[in-house]
Amino acid sequence: MSEADAQSIKDTVHACPSGALSIKPVVEETEVKVIADSGLPPKVFVSKNGPLRIKEACHVILPDGTVVEKPNGVSLCRCGGSSEKPFCDGAHKVNGFVG
Repeated sequence: MSEADAQSIKDTVHACPSGALSIKPVVEETEVKVIADSGLPPKVFVSKNGPLRIKEACHVILPDGTVVEKPNGVSLCRCGGSSEKPFCDGAHKVNGFVG
């Protein structure tokens, strides 16, 4: 498999008669920086089956350098389904995310 190209691997998986083979799509990671307005590292809370939550005033620096002020804190997507990434839009509530 290490010598095969991506299309050959996909074709082999899709041709598997038992369905025992599957392909897991690669989710690209995006680095964002969150800086608490207090100057201290922000406290990050992990919501069961939901987003990462920062409950204090902060600002988020997006990969392109855009700074987004969040005076009431921010929820960051963990499920990968948000249409407003890196911010949570509630998609985890309907896409079956468990984490």
